Amino acid sequence: MSAMICWVILKRYELGMKTPVSNTFKSKPMSKYQWLAEQLREKIQSGEFAPGSTIPSQQQLIDQYGVSLSTVRNAVSCLSVEGYVAAKHGMGVVVLEPKTEARRVTGQVLGFVVVTSEGEPRVSDFAALNGAAEYARSLGWSVTYATIAPTSQGIADLERYVAGLDGVMLKSESHPLVLDCLRRQNTPLVLLDHPDVMGIQTGEFSTVDFDRQSIGYLAGQTLAMHGHRNLALVYFVEEWAIAPVIEGLREACEDYQIPSARHIESHNNEQNILMTKELARDDQTTGIIVLGWGHSNTMIGRLIDQGVNVPQDKSVLAVGYPHAGELYQDFNETGIVCSAERQGREAARILIESPSRKVDKVLLGRFKQGATVANQTC
Repeated sequence: MSAMICWVILKRYELGMKTPVSNTFKSKPMSKYQWLAEQLREKIQSGEFAPGSTIPSQQQLIDQYGVSLSTVRNAVSCLSVEGYVAAKHGMGVVVLEPKTEARRVTGQVLGFVVVTSEGEPRVSDFAALNGAAEYARSLGWSVTYATIAPTSQGIADLERYVAGLDGVMLKSESHPLVLDCLRRQNTPLVLLDHPDVMGIQTGEFSTVDFDRQSIGYLAGQTLAMHGHRNLALVYFVEEWAIAPVIEGLREACEDYQIPSARHIESHNNEQNILMTKELARDDQTTGIIVLGWGHSNTMIGRLIDQGVNVPQDKSVLAVGYPHAGELYQDFNETGIVCSAERQGREAARILIESPSRKVDKVLLGRFKQGATVANQTC
């Protein structure tokens, strides 16, 4: 990502309007997912994809356009936020009927800002945006969104962007320069994800976060109750604030009188491969907790490639945001789901209903039964 700000097709979503109202900022060149979303959007608007029909499958889009799976997921999430498509259980992604009557514009606008140093937003960012836009539209409000890099130029443009908003939701990195900018603007702000990281004080802002300590406890409890005595917690440096999860897992191990779990940190794909090989050879560690549903899915595949029978030899439990939010993807993994869409809805609710009051909303994870955890019999 360049040092300059990267705006993600800044758009205003009006209930019932299929064509977003553009703002005054000049767009940067499209990223891959924006380009793919534009291709699909044109097919929908031209009638090639008729209302009620399904768009091509993920694999078909990958083969047709030569893009990655994450690009497809982000593009479809983008179209879902805009109201072009929706997931239908058992059907796939269905094209929606166009709205013929638009509600009157109220002039009340919320902003959704993703701060990232890594390029494209994550799928969970789009899922949270989708939830926020859905809730705001139901009350006649509008939502715009942008991604920025935490640079001096990015902060300058962020100041101009925030100036016209009635409230802001901030996702991902809580960078001190970004928070200082938002403090100066005195615009109501809700932080999504961990509110305090790397010593950054954010106590004056409203927050919507998950009870990470309880989630860590539930993960350890689940594996302990299935007879697993030796556990490993696998996490990746760019993911969640890990300390509360570790504390909850420690309490579970203590309560169920099993050894403390190993903590395995990974920084890149090469380390992921080596880590998986090590776990495959480790006959003692039979219960594995992985932060990130996408990471968990990858690890399961690699363990199977190493000759490990999942879940008979090793059970794998995923924690966090499902890899495609709750928009259209369903994995058969056991785990604890953190709904990014619900997180976005709650953030929008706070800004609309209680903009002048500090609110800290704590969400619980939802246990999902799958086929990757089994009783340890050895």
